[in-house]
Amino acid sequence: MLTRIDIVNFRRLSQVKLEAGPATVLVGPNSCGKTTALHAVQLACQALSFGAARGKVGVDKDGWLTLIGKQPLRDDQSFLPTSKWIELFSDADPEREIEITLHFSQEHAIQQVVVKLYAGRAEALRLTVRVQATDGGLLRQVIDGAAGKRQAFGRKVKTLGGAPEEAGILRTLRDHLPRAVFIPAFYGVVRDEQYLARGAVEALLQSGQQGQVVRNLLMRLPSLVGINEFLPRAGLSARLARCTSLQETDTVRYLEVLFRDSNGELELSSAGTGLASLLALYAAIQLYQTQKGGGPVVFMLDEPEAHLHPRLQGEVADSLVEMITTAGNQLLCATHSVEMINRFGRNRRATVLRIDSQASFATEPKGVVRVLRSEDDLLDDLSAWCDLSPFASLNLLSTRRVLFYEGPTDFDILSACARLYLGSDPERLARFQLFAPVKLSGTGNLAAKEILKTALLPLTRQLPLGERFRVVRVLDRDYARSTQFELREDPASRYEELSVVWSKHSIEALFLNPECLASWLDAALSSPTRPPDLTRTRLTELCRLAIAAADQNPDLNQYAIAQLTPKIAQTRTDVGISSAIQEATRLVQNEPGTYQRGHNRCREVLRHVRQALLDAPATRDLAKLVRRDIAQIVQNSPLQANLLLPPGLIPDEIKTLLDHLARPGP
Repeated sequence: MLTRIDIVNFRRLSQVKLEAGPATVLVGPNSCGKTTALHAVQLACQALSFGAARGKVGVDKDGWLTLIGKQPLRDDQSFLPTSKWIELFSDADPEREIEITLHFSQEHAIQQVVVKLYAGRAEALRLTVRVQATDGGLLRQVIDGAAGKRQAFGRKVKTLGGAPEEAGILRTLRDHLPRAVFIPAFYGVVRDEQYLARGAVEALLQSGQQGQVVRNLLMRLPSLVGINEFLPRAGLSARLARCTSLQETDTVRYLEVLFRDSNGELELSSAGTGLASLLALYAAIQLYQTQKGGGPVVFMLDEPEAHLHPRLQGEVADSLVEMITTAGNQLLCATHSVEMINRFGRNRRATVLRIDSQASFATEPKGVVRVLRSEDDLLDDLSAWCDLSPFASLNLLSTRRVLFYEGPTDFDILSACARLYLGSDPERLARFQLFAPVKLSGTGNLAAKEILKTALLPLTRQLPLGERFRVVRVLDRDYARSTQFELREDPASRYEELSVVWSKHSIEALFLNPECLASWLDAALSSPTRPPDLTRTRLTELCRLAIAAADQNPDLNQYAIAQLTPKIAQTRTDVGISSAIQEATRLVQNEPGTYQRGHNRCREVLRHVRQALLDAPATRDLAKLVRRDIAQIVQNSPLQANLLLPPGLIPDEIKTLLDHLARPGP
């Protein structure tokens, strides 16, 4: 599987890294670089095929093969996506070398493909194609077993051309070449279509002229069963009735495809553009999925939503992921469709990437490509370049579940706890993951869910019968709130809200119980160098001592008193500032674990534990395994989900919240 795409100085993409999964969706406004990324993958794969067909190979160190080394290319080379090669370079500047690198997963025979284009002498375009075989893979075994004569060539070791072993390497390479199939947007079907050879069909398909070969594609299907199952899944009631067979091509002038809908049996030329485009898309994918030989196929679809109405766009997105990934192939898609983005975003096998060619990689390394992981990410990004109606926004929040939180790492901590606490029950974990996390900021957090409720009430009437909108708001206790876990349901408006306020200053402070913290540290310190006497009991005692030391820390207590005093003075008119100070002091001294600032208190406790390990020679090397804050400890824990988690690992308040988030219901 293709796992990463690195592009440097190719057209509008000066430098970009794209992580790829089973289905990867590129989104963004026009001219942001989506189609350019698809063309880069296509160019790299076609250049690789071009190099593998030449019959010579250089064998370098560490499993690297050189197929083409600085070879001049003709301007009309078939795999170049333009007749003016200078247009391939960013800002049309040939002084900056183009480099496209494709990375593949470990099970693939090829680990990397590197394609370079640069201007040579006499203004000629030159090409280099190199491949690295995966260590331990079949191609690497053939390379390592070759005994061809070798000679020094600069800093490399290069195999002389013509050796018998060279043919074996190239044959194995050709058997495992990745195949990139680019399918552009569809623009209608021709009336009269003659039979064409497969090579001509593929050429027209990938050049955006699939409208001229729809019948050629359909007649090559092994049967009509698959496509007639696909059409209803994609939201269409039409069915294919008949296609011209291969045996009939010698006796007919034009190919014929008949479909049947509510108007009876009609020829394809009478079909709407939406139906014709779906037929072409399905048949094009099947053409390559049924082809024998070669490596996995990366299907690159550019705006597959063309000519489909919104509901169909969403259904097609689901069907494409299912059809392509279950066959062991990969989907790389560029789209503007809000409906498709919505469906892809909800599919566990799909990753949605926001690409922005205008962002500077040097100054904004996370700005060139961003992973839109949640519905909140999708809403936030789409609103910047789409005119989202309220109904479109509500549809993007398709799970009808929102989780508001305050601290920068609160949701990371909740997610890590959910992985362990709910992970042994995939259905419960999936229900937790349906919630769209939304980070709150500023001082108006108390009103956040009320504002959302007011905005959504007119729209909840559009919800399907039996569904409701669920909102959860999780707040730190801070210095002015009281512990809360209050669920309110409004059957009339189909709106449910849960208000949670932690019993401690913040979520981190919930972990500062000796049993709880010792459970996390016991897992973090699982090292071969751990001495036998550093038992779980000993760790619990270290945590107890560290918490006690933090309770007496004057800086932590004084800060808490200073923050708590004005809150007491504001809420009690019968108390002067002097009395407020005394009251704050009493509260903090009696309950330092409640009122000390959670983040600082955790750091102080962990510092004490780390120092205790440093002070003992036998445990000195383990001190570095104690992270500096709770979020890092929880997120990086080696523990795995099971029914026998260590005692006290998940704080009770977090358990109660996770149970609520994971409960079944509309």
